[in-house]
Amino acid sequence: MELMLVPVPLFDKYMTVELYLFRYQLANQSILFPTQKMSPPLEALDTIGAEAFTGGKPILVPVSVGMLADLAEECGQPPEIVTFLLEDLSDITGEHLHSMSLLRERGYRFAVVQADRFIDNDDLLKLTDFVLFDETAMENSDRRAMIIRYATFFKQIQVAAMGLDNNEAFEKAKKDNFHLYEGLFYRVPVTRGNQELTPIKANLIRLLNLVRDENFEFKDIAEVMRRDPALSYSLMRFINSPYLGIKYKVKSIQHAVTILGRLEVRKWITAAVFKALGSDRPNELTRISLVRAKFAENLAGIFGLQPDAPSLFLMGLFSVLDTMLDTTIALALEKVMVSDEIAAALVDHSGRLYPVMEYIIDYEKADWSAVIAHNMKQGLHTPEVYTAYLDALSWYNELLNEKIRHTKFPANPQPTMRSSW
Repeated sequence: MELMLVPVPLFDKYMTVELYLFRYQLANQSILFPTQKMSPPLEALDTIGAEAFTGGKPILVPVSVGMLADLAEECGQPPEIVTFLLEDLSDITGEHLHSMSLLRERGYRFAVVQADRFIDNDDLLKLTDFVLFDETAMENSDRRAMIIRYATFFKQIQVAAMGLDNNEAFEKAKKDNFHLYEGLFYRVPVTRGNQELTPIKANLIRLLNLVRDENFEFKDIAEVMRRDPALSYSLMRFINSPYLGIKYKVKSIQHAVTILGRLEVRKWITAAVFKALGSDRPNELTRISLVRAKFAENLAGIFGLQPDAPSLFLMGLFSVLDTMLDTTIALALEKVMVSDEIAAALVDHSGRLYPVMEYIIDYEKADWSAVIAHNMKQGLHTPEVYTAYLDALSWYNELLNEKIRHTKFPANPQPTMRSSW
């Protein structure tokens, strides 16, 4: 199956991810109104598992009304994970509503996209848990009145504002009492000029720069880590965890990093530092930076840039550093001393590496027409890209769980999937 899909976060007003939404497409085929017996994203969930896509959070999975009768028997995911998103309601019938009722009795929930044609369909709304306000409905001056109607008569419904591209739109949606918020607003760069880093963030950047040197000294790492008690504690907890099976007590930070070795120290520090840098930002920023890094690295061979895999990893990793550090991307990159090629890609949107960054951003936005155009121009194969993206998601989840990754490859491994660590 030539599938392209991406989980998109929906936040609450406190910027905590409440659930995700699958946006997807089959290569070279419109599936706004799919006719398959089973939803391709639902098949992906059953095959790969929800943990890789959402880290265990619920996800909205698009289905057509024609699939409703079979979902009770064929959905392998529990109701606490899957909520069915009904995208095409033009042919909904009483029989479909009955199927929805049966699924709700089993604990499943439903989401619909706000549209005038069913605003008065109380039978449908009684079975609905989420209403997504699409771009047209978001511009409707009566949207507040519609939200009040849902809150008054259908108290189970949560309304989501979709496509919020800046903080102003997010703040306006909060005033209109939406429950959930989706869009690029949470990663819009903050450009406050030449702002000094806090001591903690400066220490983290110093640590990140140290491990970029393949011949770093363990004592130098230990010295920097000692200045951050929280990071030191996290490392000691990790190194003493049963998962590693170390049979003797670790005596110091330097002892801990020496035991791990350079390869695993670089892995752990990269994940830990970016998690710490984003501690005062939405957790999704950390996820984006690390998934982008691994996705970019995995795309190196596919784009004919295999020797540049390490640079592509750093390019993805640092692509949201401006938001994490409250500065411009140019100033943020000066602090981590990246190569001219990485800076050209992220600041000037130019150079050999930039096509990979552009591709990743279009993929994240689920701009499938742009992705397909890239595929045709670059001669990319959708299954290879899909595998590269899934591997990036899995890699991130393993790092998040503070496990050391031991990559398992198929019998004939693709060179694009080897790690550059």
